[in-house]
Amino acid sequence: MEGNLIRGLHHITLCTSTAQGDVDFFVKVLGQRFIKRTLFYDGRIPIYHLYFSDADATPGTV
Repeated sequence: MEGNLIRGLHHITLCTSTAQGDVDFFVKVLGQRFIKRTLFYDGRIPIYHLYFSDADATPGTV
């Protein structure tokens, strides 16, 4: 089999042990484009919200 076997994603939520692990998975495995990172800090631990899209940042893919 050749090429990307994933034809599309609607929504996916997952966690890895590090934010960099999330970025690596989405970019290197799924072929997504990293858009931005926001940080929510509620006073206890920082929580990252990571944004990805398709390679062209097509509307509706972010």
